[in-house]
Amino acid sequence: MSKGLSHVLAALLLTAISVLLAVCLYLWVVARVGEGAGGGRLELLKVEGVSIREADGYTIVRVYVRNMGDYGVTVDAVYLLNGSSAVKLALAYSTGSPPIWGGDVYWLDRGEGVVKLNRTGLIFYEDFRDGYDPGEWVTISTLEPWQGESGSASIDPRYGLVLTIGRTGTWGTEKYGLRLKSPLNIGDGEFVAEYETIKLSGISDNYLAEVYFSQYATTGNPHSLDQFVATYINGWFPPVTYSTATVEKRDRYGYEWDYEIEDGQVCGRWLVHFVEEDDKVYVYYNGSYVNYLKYFSSGMYERPYVYLDVGIWSGESGTYSIAIPYLKVYDSLYVNVTGLEAGWSVMVLCGADVLVEKRSGGSYVLISRDEVGGYPLTGCHILVVASQAEGAVGLVIPPGEARVVTAVYKGLLGAGRYTVKVCAREGVEAVRGLLVKG
Repeated sequence: MSKGLSHVLAALLLTAISVLLAVCLYLWVVARVGEGAGGGRLELLKVEGVSIREADGYTIVRVYVRNMGDYGVTVDAVYLLNGSSAVKLALAYSTGSPPIWGGDVYWLDRGEGVVKLNRTGLIFYEDFRDGYDPGEWVTISTLEPWQGESGSASIDPRYGLVLTIGRTGTWGTEKYGLRLKSPLNIGDGEFVAEYETIKLSGISDNYLAEVYFSQYATTGNPHSLDQFVATYINGWFPPVTYSTATVEKRDRYGYEWDYEIEDGQVCGRWLVHFVEEDDKVYVYYNGSYVNYLKYFSSGMYERPYVYLDVGIWSGESGTYSIAIPYLKVYDSLYVNVTGLEAGWSVMVLCGADVLVEKRSGGSYVLISRDEVGGYPLTGCHILVVASQAEGAVGLVIPPGEARVVTAVYKGLLGAGRYTVKVCAREGVEAVRGLLVKG
């Protein structure tokens, strides 16, 4: 063999060795070939994308990971590398973005890496500013057309449901409005109702913007029913002509009682919390606790009807309108997130804001309405940030499928180039670069 040919063969051999070493190095970084029951098997992860979002001092990192191997792997760690430094991020699990209601119960599914809605707290919701389903409601009225009395219901994009009553005479107290066709169905005897009542025709006239709850049904005057809870803005009979926010009841013993909250009212936001276990109805007005009502039969807590109406006092004539923008009925003042471990954090994220952050002392966390500001929470997520202890968590990715792995960095990333590394419990890893612009 000539000397020149030997040099060529040597060069080819070195090239082959280099290629082999490069392939082995690649497999060592992103995959592992092992022996399974059916022979060889391939473990291979691929990071298809990375996105970040900042929220009140946190950086939420979402890594889109595909399992390109032939059996499932469990991702249990995410690292953020910047030069020679590496930071292990806390794995996090998230809900989707449906509205969050009081009474929602969520459960952390660790295998799928998501926070699942187990039970919705929503019982009934009507935003009248977008219209309403007439099939859900029936008309109530004590009006007598032969005396020139009339009523109407319409929709206004700003005010919602507008109820109007009018007459030329002055005799009799009359009412006109809507009643839920079917009663609410409350399994545990506890619910919360929120709504707003507005007087549109002036506060010095003697007419009423009313909402009633009763275990009985009528298409006439709900005030004639044996039991009710009523909240209203009231124009009193002359000579007193100011508008007063008032709560009133008639209980199972026939006892009637009312409580005046505040004078000079044009509109008010109401929250009434029915709790059968306490046999009490707790009333809040414009965000402040007012009082409670008690001594009702079980039907008031378990199957109540809801009435929305405008009323006109005896001795008054004219045309008057009230508005009710919305009616929300939900199960509880709390959202319950379960399936946790002590020391894990639960956050409610809305856009770039963290509305609330709470640390678990055990297997669940309760988040109150006061902490989040009200329901429903739209476009918001519940994020559970897990402990970084080894083996505490892990997201299972079946073969051939992709999952979003969410991780949290406590701090904000400066501009620069980073590397995100995903590690599986089985030893396989995958990396992808991340460019953060200033």
